[in-house]
Amino acid sequence: MNVIVIPCEIAQDALFTIIPCVLLGIYASLMTGHIHLAVVYGLLFITSVLYWTNTDWENMMYIDMTLAIIILSLKTYIAINHFTPLFIYLWIITLFIMGVSFMLNREILMRRLYPMDKINNSIVGGLIDTYCPINYTEIETKERTDAYRSSTQMHMITMHLIASLVFVSGLYVSYNILEKSINVTETSE
Repeated sequence: MNVIVIPCEIAQDALFTIIPCVLLGIYASLMTGHIHLAVVYGLLFITSVLYWTNTDWENMMYIDMTLAIIILSLKTYIAINHFTPLFIYLWIITLFIMGVSFMLNREILMRRLYPMDKINNSIVGGLIDTYCPINYTEIETKERTDAYRSSTQMHMITMHLIASLVFVSGLYVSYNILEKSINVTETSE
């Protein structure tokens, strides 16, 4: 895997979604009793701030990615076991969107940053090359900066915002329905 280093001045823009999304995730986790998820979110908060303010720190990137995968796994477990059927379905669609957008975003950025002879072949990359060829951008040009910026923005929207909003909405709706059904059961007894 080629490591792509987003310039720090562009990468720091990701903090505009990381900070509120992680804090919202911690709050929602604590309010619904998922302390383990809140703890991992806290760790992710630390690693994300450290990585996105210094993208040259490759080991921190891998720690951050590992924590993000752990959180996605915990969220999926919670969604399957506690969400209403509609939000289970929405969460599965969200995971699919996240996976596809991550692969596409990375492959598009790779094609803009490296000449074709330096890029490893992949199925997704082959489809991009066939149906929507992407041009290499020269170093220290506006096009290169725009490539980094658009890739970071796409990451922010698909990985941070959409995932956080769907999950927290699922928690809120599912736990409100659960709480109402418990209250109805208690009053009928």
